[in-house]
Amino acid sequence: MFDALARLSSRVPEAYERASEFGDLRVGNLHLIQLDDEESNMPQWVALSVVQSYNPRRKVPRSGISISDLESCLSKASSVSAQNSAVRTFGRPYEKMGGWGKSLHGLSET
Repeated sequence: MFDALARLSSRVPEAYERASEFGDLRVGNLHLIQLDDEESNMPQWVALSVVQSYNPRRKVPRSGISISDLESCLSKASSVSAQNSAVRTFGRPYEKMGGWGKSLHGLSET
């Protein structure tokens, strides 16, 4: 999935790495990344949802996907898009987008 997002825009992996550097990849976070799209008159965004934990010291470093955190992130993305009169397009459940620029820990935050 990250390879496809990196082909879409170099801003996605850069934002993910920056969020990691700042310790902002906590389960339940949603990161929004605005994409540079010179061909479109409308801004485009990618949303990265953090729905798994990672610990390199564990035998299996990644946890399972947290459905409750996934639902929370989707709710946040839906809320933000509704506030901005955006069209919401969600892919398959585990390909939910997230991003850098805005970190949404709660629905009231922007």
